[in-house]
Amino acid sequence: MTKPKPLATADHAPSLTPRKYLASIGRRGGRATSARKTAAVRKNGRKGGRPPTRRAVILDEYRDSDGYWINLRDGFQNGSDPGTHAIHEDTKTAAYSKLSMVRPCACAECLDRIANAQMAAAVGTK
Repeated sequence: MTKPKPLATADHAPSLTPRKYLASIGRRGGRATSARKTAAVRKNGRKGGRPPTRRAVILDEYRDSDGYWINLRDGFQNGSDPGTHAIHEDTKTAAYSKLSMVRPCACAECLDRIANAQMAAAVGTK
């Protein structure tokens, strides 16, 4: 690990505006790392990293006479009703509350759709 640069000293502060001086201190603080943080990041990465955001799992959403629907992207399933790739509730609030239960899906249908999309993208980039 490299030795961190010292903070700007009072001798250097007059050459900077107060805003730039404070910004330089903030940049250094934002870079602060430790062996403990590095180990935690690696451990979380082995567990799959940061969970996907709500937007990342939603394919589309709509309301009809039967309630509110959220269709999930390929590779995700409704955790409260395994095997389904949609969330259906009476209200939008109730449907969005179920997004916390969305889990990765490895069913044959999802894997086929993902593989086909990747092949189509590869063909389209050539």
